[in-house]
Amino acid sequence: MKVEKLLREEHKKLKIFNLYLNAAADKIERGEPVAPRFFKKLAKFADLFIERYHLKIEEGLLLAFLIKKGFPEEEGIIRMLKRDHKEAARYLTDLWAAVAVWERDLTASKQIILNIRAYSRLITAHEGQEELILLPLLRSVLTPEEDEQLYTEAKQMVAEFNADLYQCYQSSINELQAELGVDAVREQEQLERLWRLMREGPEALVGQLDLFC
Repeated sequence: MKVEKLLREEHKKLKIFNLYLNAAADKIERGEPVAPRFFKKLAKFADLFIERYHLKIEEGLLLAFLIKKGFPEEEGIIRMLKRDHKEAARYLTDLWAAVAVWERDLTASKQIILNIRAYSRLITAHEGQEELILLPLLRSVLTPEEDEQLYTEAKQMVAEFNADLYQCYQSSINELQAELGVDAVREQEQLERLWRLMREGPEALVGQLDLFC
């Protein structure tokens, strides 16, 4: 399925978001300095990429498609995934709130670490549910014509969000690397390739699956 490949690529990009969050948590645990402004940059990226883009593809297209097919919205995998999305959003909201306190009280760092670790565990489990339940379910009901239609809609979303996301993503990753001191040259090169491919559309992106291998 074209749309399945697209979703897998989205998950690979989200792993970079978790990489930087956990790199920050590791530094805090070791007693190394991490400026609160690091998280403010991450919050901007999370809002643009996760809330306005990734969730629109996952909920606005894929889950909406299953609901139209007759799958219940208030039980089963659809309810589970939407609940995870809401819980993940709460973890991030709590994280940004803890960072605001941390600017005045550095003892709040423990809550920041707890939020990051909990968020990462949730997202890892969430991706597992999609691999084991959501994607097989889609494959079982999606016709080639429907796959093409969903793919076309997703491709349009990529085009609509590409400019703002590209600018924010590139600048945010550069700033995060400078802030954390993480040796992530390879990841940066991969991200640059990834976003250049996104300007051409998901089909070009899917053709280069070595990006994060």
